[in-house]
Amino acid sequence: MVHGTKALAQGIQRNRSLESLNIKGNVIGDQGMILLAQSLIHAPNLKELDVSLNEIGPTGFQMLCDVLPQTNLQTLVCNKNFLGDPILEFFAQVIMGDGVGATKLKKFDFSSCRLNAVSYTHLRAHET
Repeated sequence: MVHGTKALAQGIQRNRSLESLNIKGNVIGDQGMILLAQSLIHAPNLKELDVSLNEIGPTGFQMLCDVLPQTNLQTLVCNKNFLGDPILEFFAQVIMGDGVGATKLKKFDFSSCRLNAVSYTHLRAHET
C-alpha cells in the first residue's frame, strides 16, 4: 500500500487545484499517513480530508498534526483509526495554537478512535 500512497502523495503535490480528498478505507497505515501528510503542505487549495478507516496510529497522526498549521485544511475526518487519548491531547494543543502555529480547521470528526467520552467532549469543545 505504501507504493500507491507514495504515488498519491506525488499527485497531491502536483495538483494545485485539489479541494477535497477522500481516501476512506484504503488501509494506508502510519507509513502512508506520513507520506500523505508531507504532501499536504504543497496542496494550497485542499480544504477537506477524510482518512477514516485507514489503520492510522499515533505515529502517522502525529505527522499529520505537525503539518496542519502549514495547510489550509478546514475539515478533517479521521474516523475509526487507532488514535487513543494521548495523541488527541496533542491534536488539541495543535488546534489551540495561535499566530504562526494556528490551524484553519473548522470541523473535525474522530468517531470510533478509541477515545474516552471525557476526552472526546473536551476535544469537541475546541471545534470552531
